[in-house]
Amino acid sequence: MRRTLAALAVFVIAVTAVNAYVDRFPLSWDLTAEHSASLSNETLSVLRHVHRRVEITAVFPRDAVGRVEASTLLSRYRKANHRITFRIIDPTLEPGTAQQLGLSEVGQAAVRDSRKVETAQYTIEIDLTSAIARLLRNVSGTVCFTTGHGEHAPDDADQSGLSEAAQLLQSNGYTSRTIDLLARPNVPSSCAAVVVAAPSTSLGAPAVKALKTYLDANGKAFVLGDPKAAADVSPVTSPWGIGFEKGTVVEADPSAHLPGDVTAPIVAKYSESSPPVRGLGPSFFPGVERVFSRNLNNPGLATAEVAFTTPLSYLDKSSVKSFDEKADRKGPVPIGATADYSNVSAPGTSKARVNRTRVIAWGDVDFATNAFFGEAANARLFIQGIDWLTQPEELVTAVPNFPKIRELKLTASRSRYMLLLTAGIVPALFVIAGAMVWVLRRGR
Repeated sequence: MRRTLAALAVFVIAVTAVNAYVDRFPLSWDLTAEHSASLSNETLSVLRHVHRRVEITAVFPRDAVGRVEASTLLSRYRKANHRITFRIIDPTLEPGTAQQLGLSEVGQAAVRDSRKVETAQYTIEIDLTSAIARLLRNVSGTVCFTTGHGEHAPDDADQSGLSEAAQLLQSNGYTSRTIDLLARPNVPSSCAAVVVAAPSTSLGAPAVKALKTYLDANGKAFVLGDPKAAADVSPVTSPWGIGFEKGTVVEADPSAHLPGDVTAPIVAKYSESSPPVRGLGPSFFPGVERVFSRNLNNPGLATAEVAFTTPLSYLDKSSVKSFDEKADRKGPVPIGATADYSNVSAPGTSKARVNRTRVIAWGDVDFATNAFFGEAANARLFIQGIDWLTQPEELVTAVPNFPKIRELKLTASRSRYMLLLTAGIVPALFVIAGAMVWVLRRGR
């Protein structure tokens, strides 16, 4: 009896010790195919740079949809770095706190340290990590929009303006300003990035030279062309291996363009290897021209085409209603490209420094205008491109591990198999089990 009690006591003590250890150091395994229940590698890279206390405050009423999912996600941030704490508040119970943090909508989150506050539009991984990255940068990048040659303007609230894009930049910690390259062909070094938004008149030699000088000195540029714009912006991007080809893309795949508009292709899949477009949802481009990359045999320059229309599309250069084999260019048509150039100056010395120039180019400006900016993933495409241009490599916007949609196609043979399994095999197993129990009881 004593041995039994002693064994029971040892067992209870062991179970208690194991529970205490697990409670303090919780273990979990993500068995999903794409690790969609874990933080992405990009997020973990950003969190490794958090060396001070950071608090995340999310706004969800107690019965709100998404509160549990938000709590689960925030606990992953806490587990990845214990300098991060979080809380979820009910705006009806703590309206003052929500107002103080600038949280006006359910689902928003404030990320703050002892110095400043950054807002995440939604309590999702990509927004939270972007807010943490902005917090760590501890500087407000200035995005400069060129003017003087009929470019779309950030202070224009009309449908063709870029005021919504400018507002999104502001909410993401950036400031924006305009620089007139006609009156003063010079790009200030204070510009973290320059946006050239489809000028309607050709950029003169002084403006092109000013942009080249800026890019040569570790500059960053977001260049937008457009089939309707008379000017060719290739002189800005060609030194970095990117070119524009005039014409309008016609998308013949009915599932890959806006209803009734074959000149508004939808891009549902981007190059997963390219950070500025990784993880993007579908975006559409109301009138887009071809953007291509070429190899300049420069060992420090990496160029890539990052978005394509479908094989059924073509670049219409003949202005006819059908494909002209002699004049038009058959699809898939690249409509977006990036260039990343880096070298090391004074290598092997104390003055060694990494120089980096980045360019991202799209064959359409309409997706970034007020008329279409809030549609699909157009806004995300713009801000993610700006983040890639301006943020340090280790603080590039995170992209969550999205689970893939795995469709079960019920063929005739699979349907017969399921019918046999559910209506035949499973009931038969119950009958066999019942028969065995009956035989055993009868044998007693």
